[in-house]
Parts: sequence; structure tokens; C-alpha cells
Amino acid sequence: MNSEEIIDVFQKKGMRIEIGATYSAKGQIAQLINGVNEITDRACEWKYDDDGYFHTGCNYDYALVDGTLEDNRHNFCPKCGGRIVEI
Repeated sequence: MNSEEIIDVFQKKGMRIEIGATYSAKGQIAQLINGVNEITDRACEWKYDDDGYFHTGCNYDYALVDGTLEDNRHNFCPKCGGRIVEI
């Protein structure tokens, strides 16, 4: 998910996110934190195959060079931003 998509999600939720606006920085930060919490509550299912790849719920193929997801501190999907759930 890129920054424009995140801003779109925030705005659809009724949050006032305007790049370059002169609103209170504290208010903007609070809105961003609340929005990020909503986005990261989503889960992305990752399934490991015999060829050494993970296939994700958001249609992404991912491989680790060494170690496990936990070893490499992979908690969130780099494509959709959802919390990784191994199945």
C-alpha cells in the first residue's frame, strides 16, 4: 500500500489528512496513528510452499534468503501492509 492509498483510506474514514496543511501537528499525528491501527488490524495469510516461497493472501510471492519470518522480524506484508499470519 503506498502513501496515496493510505491517505485515501484515512479520508474515506472521515479523517482530515491534507498534505502541507497548517493544522495542528498533534492532531494530524493522532489521526495518522488511529488510521495506521485500522490498517494493521488486517491480516495477510502467508503459505509456504516446497520451492521455498511464501504465497500471500494479497497475491504476492516472497522468498527469504535465510531464516524464518520471525528470525527476519517480518510482521507485516510488504505489499498490502496486513499483519502476517502463516497458514
